[in-house]
Amino acid sequence: MKHFYLLALLLVVVPVTAQAVPVSSIRTDTTLVTPNRLTAADTIWALQRLFKKRRTIGSAFVVTAGALTAYGISDVVENGGNMGFYTGGTAYFFVTALAAIYTAPLYIPGLIMRGRYSKKKEAALLAAYNAKKTVPEKYLRKLKPGLFVQPAVK
Repeated sequence: MKHFYLLALLLVVVPVTAQAVPVSSIRTDTTLVTPNRLTAADTIWALQRLFKKRRTIGSAFVVTAGALTAYGISDVVENGGNMGFYTGGTAYFFVTALAAIYTAPLYIPGLIMRGRYSKKKEAALLAAYNAKKTVPEKYLRKLKPGLFVQPAVK
């Protein structure tokens, strides 16, 4: 039963992008804003998309690591605290320590991304941009043309 819950959790967390999209449902009303037509509103919109995208990726890392940790602990609980020669509290400690070590490559980047691209830092950057009309170089490098795609104005 726990495998069912783990699969359900992973299907909810991990976006499924390999499905075919019918041609009739593809949006054609988007335009790519080229650098020679950029306005302040375009830049603000792209910065907001960048921050939201990075926060989402960070959250996905943290949730996946949490799910893997919960799965390992639930396995010990299901076996009544018996893991070979580890029993009781020792088994719980062992599994929690292993989960922390093995999920650290997911937790740490996820937490770093959540911190670097927090809503507070986004608000500060947008306020600085509105005051000076310049974006720091580290964010300019991350503003790819795909972030400027907006629905066309009718």
